Amino acid sequence: MIMQDLTPDLLLDPRSFAVLITPEAFDRLAAYDRFLTAVQEGLADAEAGRVVTDQALTSELDAAFPPLEPS
Repeated sequence: MIMQDLTPDLLLDPRSFAVLITPEAFDRLAAYDRFLTAVQEGLADAEAGRVVTDQALTSELDAAFPPLEPS
């Protein structure tokens, strides 16, 4: 994954260093970070009991977004 490309010497060196990555790689890392954050938030919600039933969710979505009419 992300840390696999870093050698152990870099990880153990206490001095600061910079890592240059492409904009595409930065976008992938940012998207991965957002995904992990969302999963952690979802797990915290589930553990805290902040959940709804499938039926309640379906009812709320149906009320907010009526069915599409065929074109």
